[in-house]
Amino acid sequence: MTGSRLSSATSKPTRRRFRLLDAMVLTAAVAAAMALQHWTWGDFEERGGWKSMPFSIGPAPEPHVWIRVKDSLVLVTLVAWAYVAVLAPTLLILRLIPPKPSRSRMMRQSGTLACVSIAVLIGYQFLDLIARNILPALLLDGGRLDSETCRNFVFEVVYNPWLSGLVVAVAWAAPALSGRLRTEPTWIDRAGRLLGFYALACVPLSWLLRW
Repeated sequence: MTGSRLSSATSKPTRRRFRLLDAMVLTAAVAAAMALQHWTWGDFEERGGWKSMPFSIGPAPEPHVWIRVKDSLVLVTLVAWAYVAVLAPTLLILRLIPPKPSRSRMMRQSGTLACVSIAVLIGYQFLDLIARNILPALLLDGGRLDSETCRNFVFEVVYNPWLSGLVVAVAWAAPALSGRLRTEPTWIDRAGRLLGFYALACVPLSWLLRW
């Protein structure tokens, strides 16, 4: 009787509470996201506005109400995504700090899956960008990269919220269909779910804003 109680108590996962270390790490992550946002969007108008974007997001702003609203929504979505791109790997790192559930249980939690999906996609795009763009540019251009080229590289890697939304949808759909998707009533899992829901919302929003 006592042995069964001990086994059930030890098998129960320990919930992660918000600690001072978490606050310090999240504060540093938000500061890094603010620096990224300022570097990529701080001189947006001075660099020519929408015409300076390295990807196609529609025509430049025109004196039409819907065009203005659409471009404002695009700007807000992309600026907010800088924080998602930084917070996703940050939450994933905090998730790996004890107390934490087992690895198999952790990979069934929706918040962890969302953070893993976003972080892995950004990491893969970054490595692909280095192999296909940065290394050839360094080798062919005498080992120098100007700030505008680096800024465009960051845009290509970081600012793809709709693609991250598709990856999150796939990551959630597979365990959900098999009945293995779980949620945990902790702040870290809820924060991960919030990032995942924002990524999912960017998928239909991106198609709507292309009109």
